[in-house]
Amino acid sequence: MNAVEPLVRRTPARRKARELATTLRRERPDYVYLKELFRQLRVELGIAIPRTPERLPYVPSEEEIRRYYQTVWRTRRLGDLVLIKTLLYTGVRVSELVAIPTGRRRLRPLPDPHQRGQRPKGSRRSVPARVQRDPGVTR
Repeated sequence: MNAVEPLVRRTPARRKARELATTLRRERPDYVYLKELFRQLRVELGIAIPRTPERLPYVPSEEEIRRYYQTVWRTRRLGDLVLIKTLLYTGVRVSELVAIPTGRRRLRPLPDPHQRGQRPKGSRRSVPARVQRDPGVTR
């Protein structure tokens, strides 16, 4: 209700719904009809649907990004370094990275999940895992 409009005594919603139901019952309305009816009613009464503005995602500043990369590159925990570099360099999703079994330490060709059923039975297509030696990581 706008502050400019005088206070109007309204019929309780439940009672108004019964009145409308009595009027509409003989037409046997369905959901789609009622949805369109109330859309047209809002247009007729000039009632706008209140919308919340869409929030944009947070974008870190250049200083925050620089500090992040410095922290990642200077870590002493090799496991964390490998995990974060894998995320940054491969574009793998976090859920996919977490799903990789921890026992898999050697990089070897992996079966391509998108080629299932398109090759003769018994033959498997594998995707080679490219390993590029990073001078910052020592064994």
